[in-house]
Amino acid sequence: TARRAHSPFESYASMADQKNVVEMRIGFGRQVYCLPLLANGKELVKIADFGTSVVGVGGLGDPITVQQFTTLENTPPEFLLLGSVARQGFSADTFPLGLCFLHLLTGYEPYEVLLQDVFCPPYLIKKLQAIWTPDSIEDPYYVVREAVESSVLDEPDMKGDARDAGYEGAVLAHTLYRYLVLFSALQDDDVDIDSPAWTAVKHALVPTDGVVGAGVRGGGGIGQNQRRIKRKQKSNGEISKARMACTRQYGIDRAQWSLHEGTHPMMKAVRERLKSLGRGAFKLLHRLVHFDPSRRCTMFEALISPVFAPLVDKSLSSEQITALTSNHGGSPCPRSASPRSFTQRSSSSRGLQH
Repeated sequence: TARRAHSPFESYASMADQKNVVEMRIGFGRQVYCLPLLANGKELVKIADFGTSVVGVGGLGDPITVQQFTTLENTPPEFLLLGSVARQGFSADTFPLGLCFLHLLTGYEPYEVLLQDVFCPPYLIKKLQAIWTPDSIEDPYYVVREAVESSVLDEPDMKGDARDAGYEGAVLAHTLYRYLVLFSALQDDDVDIDSPAWTAVKHALVPTDGVVGAGVRGGGGIGQNQRRIKRKQKSNGEISKARMACTRQYGIDRAQWSLHEGTHPMMKAVRERLKSLGRGAFKLLHRLVHFDPSRRCTMFEALISPVFAPLVDKSLSSEQITALTSNHGGSPCPRSASPRSFTQRSSSSRGLQH
């Protein structure tokens, strides 16, 4: 094109002016998006696996169960932080979509492969293990225990690994920790989560100037009390060192891999690509992977993001748009409306083919 495109989507959309282009249109909400594809191109199409997905709204608002834990590395953080206090909802699907977006931006492998050498520090693993392994089935975190136990047989190599602090379910601790490193959720003031797991995470990773107390209470002679105090001081000193090491490691990992400020070349490349996508791209990713499910954008809000504005087809009449975006004659529902797609070979007639 003669003018310089402001984003890759604008230059991509300009392909519609060329010959031998197949245009894929998607009607959603009150807009129709046009995605031009070269007729003789070599685009690689991948189909995602939705074998464990739930269709319908029957379970919305119900507590999560072990059936909601599928690919552990894609587990929404609220499942791990809240247990069964977390509810089934659309926001649980939005977070994995954000992980897919990040995957596309890196042009590499999934985040867990990219961060395969980043592990949750043993101090935090033990803290989470104590919370995630309750005995009572009434405990909100019992569902996390079930998820761990159901995955042990599939991951025999996890047992005994020094990096897992002897906890077979450490894959979930690594998952949560990598989310924290990537998205720096601890640095967000708008994360409104109140749970034992979130408290443990903040205690382990947020630096403080507090001093662990060493006083003890109880009877006994002076010599016995002194021995107790010394043992307590030694124990507290070891715990303090482990916590400091945990906090220090989090700072090191975040400095390298944080999406916002990480110095790793891959993270720098992601930020550059987000910048090239234009207005709203960084905000879109941030809202997709927000730790607080109530702050995530809906699928509808994601699709109508300004990021995709250059792909909006403005050549259609209002009657054509209505015909292609209506939901059985009614108003489109932002939550449940399914996009309707169709293709058209580029021509002067601009006729529409379903």
